Amino acid sequence: MARIGKIELDDDQVRPTIPSPEIYHYRNKAVFHPFSRAGELSLGYHKRKGNLINIESCLLLEEPINNRLPEIKAKLARHNPVSPVTIRVDGSGKSFYVCPGLRSVEPLYHKVRGLKLGYAADGFFQVNYHILPQLIENVVDACEVRGSDVVVDAYCGVGLLGLFLAKRAKQVIGIEQNRRAIVNARANARDNNCQNIKFIRGEVADILTDLGNKFDVALLDPPRTGCSKKLIRELVKRQHRRLVYLSCDPVTLARDLAVLCENAYNVEWIQPLDLFPQTFHIENIAVLTTGF
Repeated sequence: MARIGKIELDDDQVRPTIPSPEIYHYRNKAVFHPFSRAGELSLGYHKRKGNLINIESCLLLEEPINNRLPEIKAKLARHNPVSPVTIRVDGSGKSFYVCPGLRSVEPLYHKVRGLKLGYAADGFFQVNYHILPQLIENVVDACEVRGSDVVVDAYCGVGLLGLFLAKRAKQVIGIEQNRRAIVNARANARDNNCQNIKFIRGEVADILTDLGNKFDVALLDPPRTGCSKKLIRELVKRQHRRLVYLSCDPVTLARDLAVLCENAYNVEWIQPLDLFPQTFHIENIAVLTTGF
């Protein structure tokens, strides 16, 4: 925050990192690259210099994925795949894979904190099921939603966080550009009998412009690239009571907070979570307020 965002935070503003309950065998999704080795199909990861290394087992992957790799390789060998192979295990421990010639069963489902959520096998969903309850709890608490609040869930995906916020808010509006994610989000709202949430497909900044000042709390969960400049301008213009920014990249988080804090907001606190053990990646919940 200090180096990139020029934001000086007190020690107590950055809370102790919440650890993952599992530090090995926690990833529910892997993307393998097929290649030929000694005349046989191999599935591998890219080394930093670009070469592929064959993977027989991975300490980060859920065990059901490791256990089924030989079977999946044998099936894939009949199709000579050239595109990346996505393998994902759902909450019940059943593996699904997506690639040419092998169709996935969609949607997959995961139950968390009383809700059943469907999502696409090769779409976005948190890759660490084990820390998901803590993530949800901390995001919902960070939003401090009141019963009269209208909440915007920007980059809402399949509605994971918005559905929990809807339990406390008057209304939640989820915004997402991905068509399949919106289809899953609407189905999740129906399946969980959540009637005070609606989902809009479109670019987040454009939808927020249309909404104007019709919401009190904004939750942002953008991709690794962070928020667009247009979205940041809209958030500065609106200056809503509370803004919660969930980020998987400290660099783009610091970049975006720098603009927000220069013009309208103050950082209340940041909560790191170790969603990706054994890697340098870290998830952060940043809470910003305007004092209104």
